[in-house]
Amino acid sequence: LPCPLLASGMRLVDTPGVGSVFENNGEATREFVPRIDVAVVVLGSDPPITGDELALVKSVAPGVGRIFFVLNKADIVAEPVRVKAEAFTRRVLRDALGDDPGRLIHASALTALGGGLDPGVAALTRDLSELAALAGTELARTSGARAARHLAAHVLGALDIERAALLSPMDEIDRRIAAFLDAMRDIDDLALAALARTKAALSYDWSAWEEEKETFLVEARRALRASVESELARLDGASRRKMRNQAREHARAAGERQVAIWHERAAAEMQRRRESWTAQASERANALIDRVAHAAAAAFDIPVARFEPEVLDLDAPPPVFEFFEDVIFLDPRAVVVALSDTLSFRRAVARRAAARAAAAADGWLQRNLYDVDQTLVGWLDKLATGLDAALRARLDAARQEVLDAVAAGRRRRERGEMAVKERMEELDRQRADLLEALAPLSVA
Repeated sequence: LPCPLLASGMRLVDTPGVGSVFENNGEATREFVPRIDVAVVVLGSDPPITGDELALVKSVAPGVGRIFFVLNKADIVAEPVRVKAEAFTRRVLRDALGDDPGRLIHASALTALGGGLDPGVAALTRDLSELAALAGTELARTSGARAARHLAAHVLGALDIERAALLSPMDEIDRRIAAFLDAMRDIDDLALAALARTKAALSYDWSAWEEEKETFLVEARRALRASVESELARLDGASRRKMRNQAREHARAAGERQVAIWHERAAAEMQRRRESWTAQASERANALIDRVAHAAAAAFDIPVARFEPEVLDLDAPPPVFEFFEDVIFLDPRAVVVALSDTLSFRRAVARRAAARAAAAADGWLQRNLYDVDQTLVGWLDKLATGLDAALRARLDAARQEVLDAVAAGRRRRERGEMAVKERMEELDRQRADLLEALAPLSVA
């Protein structure tokens, strides 16, 4: 998408609204909260801010650098209602956040989407652009600090486990390992249940997609027929053969444009599914990793490692759609049609040419949309399988990190007391150095 704001490096993620009758929508938004640096909270004026929206704002506020508040639908709300809505929203936000929320932007997304100039949308775009230009470095630092803290938690946990292995008698180490593995078996059972819940959550409402597709087909057919008829009207005075050929070629081009529109919708739907499903699977993976940290802490008598929320790494880019060109445009009755046209009035020829071209394009259009559906089904299945594998791999890696740290301590023990002493001093230095490096990031 060619946009100067995105070119600056800012990434915009549109999350579903909260308070929806669709529970997964609100859940996906809440799960995404830990990974944002700046929030744009879009509220209504009639009704004003809801309890679910206020709860979301309170959960977002501590971890973000800036919150923009937008009161949408300014085009259909009377000025007195907007004034009252702003006053009410400002008071509620001030009470919840302990400070004035700043400017509340009145905007009409519908006006902007329709190509009109909306002052509110323009103001928001300007504010975001200024933020990217002036505070982009700070936002990047905050994001980097979060990643550094996450990595440091892994390292500190490994240092603590190895230290426990160095200080414990050999038989005590075996007992601690056994206790950890027992706990991991319970966590594995929880992981199976989490995977089952994840698979259940990664379902897709095909009825809504089919309804959207049928609506699109009705509109596309109407647009195809009107486009062909308009083209033939432009060819006033052309030969009958030219009318037939032009109707066919124009229908093909118009059909390709309609399919391209549907391809864009399908690609956008895939991206939405990817973000929502990844958020859900990542939330369950993070809960399991937290259990592993508690199991290691209990088994080896060490502090519980605190990890920043992590997003599962999944390589599943949406596929590139291709046009399917059928031979449906090659009419076997062409000779008969040409003979009939020579005996008909030009207006009747144009009418039949438009009908034949539109019918052929309609069949080709439906075939392309069917191909999109098949691609979407296969990709969603691949996405669900990939998320399942990523969750399992993350849990296995967490288990192995603990066992590797214990194994490192045991190897030192086997080399004698001097090796243990040297390693203890080295671990203490590493821990001190790491904590010193983390100190400036603690407020990020």
